[in-house]
Amino acid sequence: MPSDHQKLLDYTFRILAKKRYTAYEMRKKMEQYLNRRHIVDEALIIGVLDRLLELKYLDDEQYTEDYVSTRIKLKPRGKFMLTKELKSKGISGEMLEKAFQKSPIDEDKIALQSLERKENQWNNLSHSQKKEKAFRFLATRGFNTDTIYKIVNERYNTVC
Repeated sequence: MPSDHQKLLDYTFRILAKKRYTAYEMRKKMEQYLNRRHIVDEALIIGVLDRLLELKYLDDEQYTEDYVSTRIKLKPRGKFMLTKELKSKGISGEMLEKAFQKSPIDEDKIALQSLERKENQWNNLSHSQKKEKAFRFLATRGFNTDTIYKIVNERYNTVC
């Protein structure tokens, strides 16, 4: 019969086969797994985490870099929103800064592209309603307020 360590390791391999996780997220997953089985063993979690890190199945730095570059391309967000998302995944501020240095974010360009794609849905709105929608749209995607004002003013050619 497999030991608790082996069962937990097998569980982590199964879930890592489906999706990438940060060390923080994996720790939470392992805690949930052990709680369902009424096992409380911090040393077991640490041992499995160390093994996953050793095998390079968990690499928060690489995860952060990949997340930022992919997110910019597929679902554009501002630096604030990316920071918030990654911090909720247990990524440190230092690691975030490294990732932002490797994949610089041109918020103006990203915000303008996002807005241009969304604008077609607002054709029947008045000029002022379009401005309001644009401001809210960019704000909910985590763009800096300076960037939002700049893009909205350029796009709608009036002062907010």
